[in-house]
Amino acid sequence: MSSNAAAAATIAAGEWLRCTDVRLEADGIKSYVFEASAAMRAAIAAGRPPYQPGQYASFDFQLPEPAGNNLQTASEAPASTAHDGKTTPDTENPLTPSQPTPGAARQVSKAASQTLQAAAVVVNRTWTIASHPSETVASGRFSITVKKAGRVSTHLWQSMRPGQHVRFKGVGGTFTLGAGSERPMLLIAGGIGA
Repeated sequence: MSSNAAAAATIAAGEWLRCTDVRLEADGIKSYVFEASAAMRAAIAAGRPPYQPGQYASFDFQLPEPAGNNLQTASEAPASTAHDGKTTPDTENPLTPSQPTPGAARQVSKAASQTLQAAAVVVNRTWTIASHPSETVASGRFSITVKKAGRVSTHLWQSMRPGQHVRFKGVGGTFTLGAGSERPMLLIAGGIGA
């Protein structure tokens, strides 16, 4: 399997990315810096940009299910990546993004895992990538900027710390700048996600 095919397969299943920095940008706004994904690293190795300006990064979060919510139940317990590269359940705090497990992988009982699965949902959110592709090529990292405004952004705001991991689903979006355009542009945005 080629490195591009391997990277694509990894992204299709999701990939755990490590947060390397969290910066307070303004009241209620933080930037989160993550290590580049396997697909981004493969693009860089092939001499291509890791993403286009304007594309978004997609993440999955495992959150407790609110009362009366009909969201799909999570198919796996929160996980952390052990040093051996295997994913192991993290039952200490299902609200906290996963962290690397030092040493041997932790064991969790089947009953505890089933309890967590029944009480959690997987929620997907996307944020426009804030870093320019050339920054990712140079640093091996990319960033998103998040305004604390809803359930998932508040969870991220309160719990994500450098060294923790989050499930990354890939990059997407077609609202991007045209390569080589010399025309001036005026971009106006309002609210969240505009």
